[in-house]
Amino acid sequence: MSIFSNFEWQRIAEQAEAARLALEGIDQSQLERISELAEHLDRYIQVQMPEIEEAIRQAEWWQDRQKVNVANLAEQGWFPNWFTFSFHLEDEDASDDDLMIAQIEHDWSRITEKVLELCPKRKEILATAFKLHEEGNYIASIPLLLIQADGVCAERFTYFFSADKNTGHRASDQILKEIEDGTLSPSFFGEILIEPFKIRLQLTQGSSKSSAAAKAKGPNRHGILHGSRRHLDYGTKINGFKAISFLSFVVYAVLDEFGNDDRERD
Repeated sequence: MSIFSNFEWQRIAEQAEAARLALEGIDQSQLERISELAEHLDRYIQVQMPEIEEAIRQAEWWQDRQKVNVANLAEQGWFPNWFTFSFHLEDEDASDDDLMIAQIEHDWSRITEKVLELCPKRKEILATAFKLHEEGNYIASIPLLLIQADGVCAERFTYFFSADKNTGHRASDQILKEIEDGTLSPSFFGEILIEPFKIRLQLTQGSSKSSAAAKAKGPNRHGILHGSRRHLDYGTKINGFKAISFLSFVVYAVLDEFGNDDRERD
């Protein structure tokens, strides 16, 4: 059996014919010059190859490190946005809470502009949520942000917090499945952004997860939206920022990194 399909053979033949036609118009002196340039390029690549290989190793090391960092942050209810990876805080002893709040405050205008740009149909609702956050009205902003994040997920995949009635999958299940079967091919940064979808988050737990230790890991969407008496204390500054963090992450990952097709489910 041939390793190439008929379609692939046809493409190879077409490319070969295009190359032949291109070479027909080139005289011998030009061909010699092209050959000379190719030899120079090959020597340059050979000289630079160790540096190229080292740069690749460094990039892979950095990516692996960020995967661990992002997974650890997600377990605490924090998520990266477009500008997280380039942000640096002078205080080396700052907690993850301090770091993420500082980053969101530092890049607030850029984050909100990016979210509104990518979610034009939700602009009025999201602008209202951002204004409530700015005013410190976290009791009102948090539910709005969590609801909209769920809807954004459903535009490309399915809902984040509830399973699809036909497949039984949540967005995280569908994303990981599409990566496995090759439907979704994440970019360098996209591979980092997959990590939170592998974790069972406090955001997705039932309202019974109401201990102080559980609440420290982030707001509990089910408890908040269903008015559970165990989660009436959700309206804190840190939960407000975690809700912003989650929404911006979902928009970044789902619409900007993974949303490279024209599907719109909901």
